Amino acid sequence: MRQEIHLIILDEAVRSVCLDSLKSSKIHFVEVSQEIPDERFDAMEVLMVAVASLNQDHFLLFRRIKSRQPNLPLVCLVQKPGETGSGDLRPDDIIAFVPMPADPVFLQEAISMAFHFRRIESEVFLAENKILRVEEEFLTFLEVGRAIASSLDLNHVLTDIMNVTGRLLKSEAWSLALVDTETDELVFQAARGDRSQQIVGLRIPKGKGIIGWVAEHGEPLIVADTSEDHRHLKDVDRDVGFESRSILCVPLQTKGKILGAIEFINKVGSDQFSMEDIDRIRVFVDLAAVSIENALLYRRVTNMSERDELTGLYNQRAMVQILSRELDYSCRTGQSLAYLFLDLDHFKKVNDQYGHLIGRKTLTEVGKLLETLTHENEILGRYGGDEYWVIIPGAGREAALNLAERIRSAIENHSFLTELGLNIRLTASVGVALYPDQALTFDDMARMADEALFQAKQADRNKVICTLPDTES
Repeated sequence: MRQEIHLIILDEAVRSVCLDSLKSSKIHFVEVSQEIPDERFDAMEVLMVAVASLNQDHFLLFRRIKSRQPNLPLVCLVQKPGETGSGDLRPDDIIAFVPMPADPVFLQEAISMAFHFRRIESEVFLAENKILRVEEEFLTFLEVGRAIASSLDLNHVLTDIMNVTGRLLKSEAWSLALVDTETDELVFQAARGDRSQQIVGLRIPKGKGIIGWVAEHGEPLIVADTSEDHRHLKDVDRDVGFESRSILCVPLQTKGKILGAIEFINKVGSDQFSMEDIDRIRVFVDLAAVSIENALLYRRVTNMSERDELTGLYNQRAMVQILSRELDYSCRTGQSLAYLFLDLDHFKKVNDQYGHLIGRKTLTEVGKLLETLTHENEILGRYGGDEYWVIIPGAGREAALNLAERIRSAIENHSFLTELGLNIRLTASVGVALYPDQALTFDDMARMADEALFQAKQADRNKVICTLPDTES
């Protein structure tokens, strides 16, 4: 392939002798003006500059050129000897000074030396970038190793894993799914990227889809073109409104047990997913799998003592601990946090009219309804009696109020215990507290939510109240 050389003739007086020198040396070139756009600079391999004699103005131009493209080799064709250096530009920043008329052999050697310099600079640049990338990946592994190994909370572990995987392999979207051992389905627990939250909570049979295939076989998989792979779930893309063109998926497994899989969609940049990408993230994925397994084991053990026996939701003691833990995490990371305190309006009338057994069944159904309205990362609990809590990590004011209103509306429009031939109707009042907008401590969060709930009760009930201005609905 022809090596392209660019030429700037600064003095018209040397045009003839310059062109004759290049012609006799059989050098192909493209002449350009002094006003070169940046994108043209990036494409240059060697730049020749022809002058009658060097002066300060020429060196100012050379300095501007080197500031825009430091690795661009400069060859100076000069008719008369003059200055050989000026200011910040050293003589060795010019690859060669070639007197005109030029000796063809000397000019060819100067050009060859310039291209050799360019290749060396390119190789050094690539090597430095590779060293920096390896160093960054090592620091990332160290950082995430400390982070996920220090937590046994599954939500925190998954959040850390998703944040780091996005840094290790740049993709338009990425998601993580775990196996539900009771149903043998894959459940999407976390996702990042455009429209990603729409798939959180989605269940697919193990073996179905590319991520399902990886979870079933325990092998990494690269699909360069999803349109050519029958395993790809095109229905999910259509429902979500996202186009998956290429996918890299790796299993999460430890001690021969497959816990789930991580899926990367549409690699950012012009390159396709490669085995090098798999090798780069595999060490981290193996570490992530161990942390997930530990968090799942911790969750199973603690669930035995943390669950409300009536609804299966977290009990009051557990919710106090969770809220304290989430507040600590938010303080460390700067993540926002919302807390909803919900009370069923006039629930005593249900007990008075139907008895406490029906009242208990109604409370159980309220808990199940709340579960259908929340995502995996939103934490539900029963405070006691007819009061419930919802903790929403990462939520700001708008997200918290939207969820609170969905809950209030759903309860108002739901008919309870219809399978028993009843049609019990309820309403609920909800108080909302926010970190860090309203409160910075556990006591402040609890107090703000309680005060907001009290205001909702005073305002004829069946309302959502946040004590920040203009948030009543």
